[in-house]
Amino acid sequence: MDAKPEAENRGSAGPRAIGAIAAKLTAPRLGRKGFVPAALRAAWAEIVGPALAAECLPQRIGFARGVQTGGVLHLRVASGAVALRIQHLEPQIRERVNGHFGYAAIARIRIDQGPLPGAVRKPRPAPAVPLSPDQRAKLGELLQPVQDAQLRAALDRLGRRLAGGWR
Repeated sequence: MDAKPEAENRGSAGPRAIGAIAAKLTAPRLGRKGFVPAALRAAWAEIVGPALAAECLPQRIGFARGVQTGGVLHLRVASGAVALRIQHLEPQIRERVNGHFGYAAIARIRIDQGPLPGAVRKPRPAPAVPLSPDQRAKLGELLQPVQDAQLRAALDRLGRRLAGGWR
């Protein structure tokens, strides 16, 4: 009588990733609701590129009842400029997403504009460093020929920032 190792009796070759088990359990339920598969969200930067992935995020995929093809990919975008860019790139994005799935899962892309979760806001520039009297005099000499007051003020701010060093 042959005795099989205990791992073979369990039907497993050893430990398995929890993500593989969770995907099998949640796919039937979440897939019907139109949620984006975790694999798509995880590979989003590889699919559309890191620059575009930083500006948009897949929210969900809507399919007609009973079919898993020809769906609508809902993308959340950070701004109107990004939305316009997505419109122009829609055929390429559809092709890349469908290539990721291996079949024609996406037929259209719907763009929803709003803040992205975890979006990083740009820090405000540091205040200008006070200049020494010599530096102020030199900057004043350089700006004296400028006639426009607004331009002179902008150049003055730039000069102060350059003299104080970028941070």
